[in-house]
Amino acid sequence: MYELATGTPPFYSDDVVAQYRRILRDRLPNLQDYSLDLLVRGLLQKDPRQRLADATRIKTYDYFKDIDWEMVAAKEIQSPLCWRQTTSSEAEEVL
Repeated sequence: MYELATGTPPFYSDDVVAQYRRILRDRLPNLQDYSLDLLVRGLLQKDPRQRLADATRIKTYDYFKDIDWEMVAAKEIQSPLCWRQTTSSEAEEVL
């Protein structure tokens, strides 16, 4: 979610060892959207015992306040993304 919001992973570095060090010692950079920031911080807790892992609890976060989870479960909600279906010839061009 962090990467989707910012375009880069939170501790990105071209040097893999430096990236691992950042993961271990650096603080997670703040996101502009406060509700998303709280959610991402909960999901990325370094201590697994403190990490947000319960789907029921995750769904209660303010970031998801406008989502009707019953409609999602019943597949009665339209995706905000409308993808154009490709033809098989268009798919072959990509491959």
